[in-house]
Amino acid sequence: MVNRTTASILGGLFLFLSGHALAWSNRGHRLINLVAAQSLPASLPAFMRTTEAQYEISYLGPEPDRWTQRGLEPELASTTGPDHFLRLELAETIGPLPRKRYEFLKKLNELQHERPSDASVLTPQHVGMLPWEAEEIWERLEAAFHVYRIAVGEYRPKDYEELVPVDKSDLSDIKASVLFYAGWLGHYIGDACMPLHASIHLAGWALRDDPNGYTRNSDIHHRLEEVADDAIYDGDVRAPEIQVSLSPAQQIRDPFIGVLSYLKRENAYAEDVYRLQKSGELTTRSANTIRFIALRMAEGSSMLRDLIYSAWVESSSLTPPNRKAEVDVFHMPH
Repeated sequence: MVNRTTASILGGLFLFLSGHALAWSNRGHRLINLVAAQSLPASLPAFMRTTEAQYEISYLGPEPDRWTQRGLEPELASTTGPDHFLRLELAETIGPLPRKRYEFLKKLNELQHERPSDASVLTPQHVGMLPWEAEEIWERLEAAFHVYRIAVGEYRPKDYEELVPVDKSDLSDIKASVLFYAGWLGHYIGDACMPLHASIHLAGWALRDDPNGYTRNSDIHHRLEEVADDAIYDGDVRAPEIQVSLSPAQQIRDPFIGVLSYLKRENAYAEDVYRLQKSGELTTRSANTIRFIALRMAEGSSMLRDLIYSAWVESSSLTPPNRKAEVDVFHMPH
């Protein structure tokens, strides 16, 4: 059955007011990544838990936004913009989401022909691509951890002829790759804990049906980012306030499904942002707003920590390629 919101979307009672917008500020992304890095389980390699590694992962939190700011890289901004969000309500009308990016694009193309009246919204630019971007970076991180295991002698290099030469002399470069992928992944996981990045209401209330009189002004997105940035700068939101709300560390056995579930959880808080705006609490930076921001960032840090930890654990179960098989890629257990 199609619920009322879905019917409104498919019936064209839906307004797109803006495209991609930034989620958290530079400070926000750095803080989310820092808390995640500082809370990594002790079972990860020691190099991941040094102060230097923690600050490297933190620095890389805003990196994708640095690539596309001020309109200097228009092609890159156009290509990567959809990777920062998922309009979940719209995505759910598509049906089960394919696990692979290009299968999803194919599905959207098919639906555009099946639903010509909805063709303008059934595009990757409007629906968003965040879960596919996160999965692909996670797999890069998992692969880099596996190469680390080979270099330190956990696996025999001769079992991975397509990867050799690789040995301890490569460790500094391998570690740099691991930290880069972990920090890069953190950007999109951080985007997803900004509830508007998981909602059709990304930049202003998008449904024509608006019984509560929520704002349609796209500035609400920027306002939440600005309030969060000021709160971090003034010391109202710091690492300790986020750390106390972290969930217990856990292994995520299916990162794609895990990220989709995470997006669904954050989507549930989107209307709260509009309530805060309507009550004036975004303007006054109330205690409720500060608490709301800290809790969302705690969920982002928890998710990033768990994804990094899971990439490390899963990297131990990648098996050597079967040279007799037609496909000579690593088996991904998840």
